[in-house]
Amino acid sequence: MLAILSTLLTFFGISRKNKDQEPKAAQLAELASLNPGPIRRQGLSPKQMERIYKLRDTLAEVERSPIEKWVDNFKRDANPDKELAVWERIADGYRRYCSKRLLSMEAKEDVFQLMLLRSMASEQEVLNHIKLKTLTVDEAKETLKEF
Repeated sequence: MLAILSTLLTFFGISRKNKDQEPKAAQLAELASLNPGPIRRQGLSPKQMERIYKLRDTLAEVERSPIEKWVDNFKRDANPDKELAVWERIADGYRRYCSKRLLSMEAKEDVFQLMLLRSMASEQEVLNHIKLKTLTVDEAKETLKEF
C-alpha cells in the first residue's frame, strides 16, 4: 500500500504546483521514507474483517498487498468503519466500471487510481493532475461517473 500512499501524496504535491511540473526525485524519496502511523487497536471486529476480505478480493488485481497488510492498515485508522466505507466506494466504482468493459491491466490500474484519487479530491482536480497510462480523458470522465 506504500505505492498507493506515494501516488496520493505525489498527486496532492503536484496539485499545489504548476500542473506541468513533475515531482522532484527528492520529493519521491521523501515519500518512500514515510513510516505508517501507530497501531490504534489490537483487532478488528468480525464484520470489519469480512469487509476487508471483500475489498481485497474486489481490488486484488490492482492492489496486490497481502491481507495482513490490509488489516494492519485498518488497525492504524482512527475510524476504521469510516475508512472502510471510503474503500468500499472505491471498490464499488472500480467493479461497476470494469465489469462493463474488457480492459487491459494498465487500464484497470488507471480506473483504480482514478477512484482512489477521487475519494480525496474533486473530479476536476483529479482530471487536472492524473497521469493516465491508457485511458483517454473522456474514458476517465466516464470512470469518475461510477464513483
